[in-house]
Amino acid sequence: MDKLPQIHQSHIQERTSFQELEAVLPKNMFLLRTEDGGDYGVDRILEVVNDGSVTNIRSHLQIKSKRSVRKATSWLSYAVPLGTLNYLLNSLNSLFLVYAENEKIFYWEWAGTIAQASRSQKPKTGSDNHKTFSYHFTEKLGDKEILNIHERLLRDAALVKKLNLEANPFNRVLVTDYIHNSTYRDYLMMFVDGKFEKIIALAKESQEFSPALSSLVALCYYNIYNYDEALKYILKAEAEEQNPEFKKIRVAIFCEKGIRENNKITLLQAKELFLSIESKNWSWMDSYNYGNVLSALGELDEAELSYQSALKLEPREAMIWKNLSDIYRKREDHDRELECLNKALALNPTLLEALICKGILLGQHLLDYEQALALLEKALEISKSTFLSSRSIYYWVGEFYKSLRNYEQALQKIDEGLALYPGDGYLENLRLRTLLVASESITAYEKPVVRLLEELVSKYPGDTRIRVEQLKVLSRTKNIDELLPIIVEAFSTQNYKVEPQAVLGLNIRGI
Repeated sequence: MDKLPQIHQSHIQERTSFQELEAVLPKNMFLLRTEDGGDYGVDRILEVVNDGSVTNIRSHLQIKSKRSVRKATSWLSYAVPLGTLNYLLNSLNSLFLVYAENEKIFYWEWAGTIAQASRSQKPKTGSDNHKTFSYHFTEKLGDKEILNIHERLLRDAALVKKLNLEANPFNRVLVTDYIHNSTYRDYLMMFVDGKFEKIIALAKESQEFSPALSSLVALCYYNIYNYDEALKYILKAEAEEQNPEFKKIRVAIFCEKGIRENNKITLLQAKELFLSIESKNWSWMDSYNYGNVLSALGELDEAELSYQSALKLEPREAMIWKNLSDIYRKREDHDRELECLNKALALNPTLLEALICKGILLGQHLLDYEQALALLEKALEISKSTFLSSRSIYYWVGEFYKSLRNYEQALQKIDEGLALYPGDGYLENLRLRTLLVASESITAYEKPVVRLLEELVSKYPGDTRIRVEQLKVLSRTKNIDELLPIIVEAFSTQNYKVEPQAVLGLNIRGI
């Protein structure tokens, strides 16, 4: 017979390892699927079976085989290719298995755990040209370990679903490191539950900061709107590890800091940083944040295009629709503004920012006060469990109740707002305007507004507008003899020489 291709020993070993793994895995717990499209670092896909149902919860497997094992040790050493390891890390909870033929057993480890060990031994200075990492595998694949893997995959799938990586690409930065470290997993669970301040306190107490932990603390500060501290920790992470995702977090911090502080210099810094990241590597959140920067800088056409790019990548993200509505608000295109807000609320009926914006739009421009108040009252309830300021909600609720001439309810909401934000100028001004309007038709409000005006006159003796309003109110409640000394005193404060006869000739209501 003519010479034919030979079956190499490595092929036999590989086929044997696949057959052995198929035999070891319980059929009621796992399906072992082949990987189509070529071997780029994944040999098989492990799919979880739970209560008789396939779940699409999967783990990527790299399976190697080794014939000889040192009998004097309880571990197996294997040179893990770093390229393969990095490929596995792009999927959550990938596994690396080595079949020891002499023992007829699999040694295994989570790819993320191997990566952590590799990074801990990487030189802090200079270049690292190694293509493999020698890892000591100690875990053997038995019944108990298989059960633990099954439970871990189910539990982590629920965790990642709650973390919602598609909705927040920044959270991807955390998962690979945190999912494989018991302490960090606790942090990750707290992050999912929104316990940002607790994470910050625990991390500072431990003082064992890694780049991943620094980035987590930065994201916690970012989520509670403390951008200066967030910036400090993300810069700390970047100083220790050149992770492109860290740079994206820094850009987002600059973006929101510039917007909230109305700081053009910070916004221009954010824009420059954005442009230093290749657009082909942008997620929807990058396009969204870039749109926010452009919008704040008044570059509305470019901002609209950036939001549209974000929507192509993630059309079901409510915040993109909400911020796109801001573009149309600035252009005074209220029909398209309302259309975007309706889409945002259809996707997320409790999106606080969209509820506020739609409420203001309906009340201020469409004069639909009843519906506006319903939305804003809902926003007030939601705001109690967030870190967002609710002062603007209290202001507009008070404003719209005033427009409906429901002065009692307006003042109640304004006072609630001032209790939370004492000294807020907008709320104080609204309270005065509400009392002034109410006192024109309801005598019960005359005394409160007189007292308030007296306080303001004492506090701001040179403010002519307050004096004018005071005289308007007093002209309704006092006769001319009682009013005359007050008028003389008012004009004297303004350094005018006032003759009583001249004052008597004034048209009091026309002041």
